[in-house]
Amino acid sequence: MGCPDSQRVSLTTFTLEGEAELWWQSVKKEAGLSIVWSWSMFSDKFDQKYFPDSIREKMVSKFISLEQGALSVAQYKSKFVELSCFASNLISTSSMKARKFEKGLCPSLRNRVVPLRLPTFEEVTDRAKIIKANFEEMNKTRDQPLRRQDNRNKRKGGLTQKFHPSKRLARQGSAIQEAQ
Repeated sequence: MGCPDSQRVSLTTFTLEGEAELWWQSVKKEAGLSIVWSWSMFSDKFDQKYFPDSIREKMVSKFISLEQGALSVAQYKSKFVELSCFASNLISTSSMKARKFEKGLCPSLRNRVVPLRLPTFEEVTDRAKIIKANFEEMNKTRDQPLRRQDNRNKRKGGLTQKFHPSKRLARQGSAIQEAQ
């Protein structure tokens, strides 16, 4: 969000509902009216309440072991982004994020994306989607039955003509005689 921390806190807390809204009201009352909440202060309190250490550790573990598997590239990216917020210290730069994403790609995609050494997460995800789409297109055309039309074996009425070397030679011979 492109706004100051104080407004960011106001905008976020405005959207809280139910139990979360009641929690925020009690936190503000407990802290007193004189405190101006920074985003860091708010997010720390919120995480302590709704994401205890045990859950965060579990999410970091899930992030570390995350692989594409049977997920589409888009689904893998979505899961990656969802879990990455719990492990921001592991992927503190765009390049680190890109390398971690590459490591989790299925081998057929990883082998084509890694050598490109794309610098950002977005470039890696976009290229992986393109390569996957190309794979699917190739598989689609490869799986279609081959339709060869061999004009030598076609005949009027759909019957096939058998190859007879003696008849061919006879035709060639008569054509040579006519030419002379």
